[in-house]
Amino acid sequence: MFILDDLLLWLPLKGLVAVSKRLEDLVEKERTMESDVSSELVENQISFELGEIDEKEFNRREERLLEEMNKRKKDEEESE
Repeated sequence: MFILDDLLLWLPLKGLVAVSKRLEDLVEKERTMESDVSSELVENQISFELGEIDEKEFNRREERLLEEMNKRKKDEEESE
């Protein structure tokens, strides 16, 4: 009887904890990915302002990074 009680009470709880942990991991991964692209955009801006890259290179990099950001947002929306 106690084994059955343990199974009925603890298994759903363990499953819920596992799902919660998985969701937390996915949210953290997404936040990190967005942060990476944002950081690259800032680095690109700084490089341009310091004269390390010209305007053409700045625009090329910025376009690529914005496309990446938009792609990630679109993928996120489709997965919901």
